[in-house]
Amino acid sequence: MSNAGVDASQLAVGCPVKQGCIKQETLRRYAAPFTARQSIIPLLQSCFMQIDRIPPTTNEHGVAHAVIEIPRGRRSKFEFDRQFGAFKLDRYLYSAAHYPGDYGFVPNTLADDGDALDILVMVSEPTFPGCVIAARLLGVFQMTDGGRADDKLLSVPNRDPLYQSYEDLADVPPHFLIEVEHFFSTYKQLEGKEVKTGSWQPRSVALDVLQRSIAAHGEAAND
Repeated sequence: MSNAGVDASQLAVGCPVKQGCIKQETLRRYAAPFTARQSIIPLLQSCFMQIDRIPPTTNEHGVAHAVIEIPRGRRSKFEFDRQFGAFKLDRYLYSAAHYPGDYGFVPNTLADDGDALDILVMVSEPTFPGCVIAARLLGVFQMTDGGRADDKLLSVPNRDPLYQSYEDLADVPPHFLIEVEHFFSTYKQLEGKEVKTGSWQPRSVALDVLQRSIAAHGEAAND
């Protein structure tokens, strides 16, 4: 059976690489039969991520670590499964919509919905599930999902020269903000789930949301 044309992002789970024993040579040998558009090697490396070892922020003010679950342009809803230590395909979006940026979470945080804090990264090209991006915060989109607060941080890669001048929401093209708002207001409609969109808030509010979620995670870990 030929493996040509296999979508590498679907192979992020189930590889025969043992945790703690991932070597480049092994990965290349395992990946050799596949002719996918993007390299499978970083995806295999993400199979057994130790999320708790990734700090929520870098040493630079206003820069968070974003663990990507869903690359830009995808309808597939990948999620990190702590039980497996890997990314799994949770579902496909019911609507003909796709994520407007790389989407994931900030590790070692606890948001109001009981999950890690969500983050959307504007990217010039999509990355892959498990990629960790040093992301400069620009603002936050406030909304509720199922009656609970579900804030979405907006950010850009801190080392991408295309976004070097982006520091706040005022630097983001207005239409992109409209796209993001429309996406999150409609992407669960066909699932029959209640989502209420709020408003965009500036970088200062995003930083406060991040710090609260880091503190909440620390308190929960100490309980």
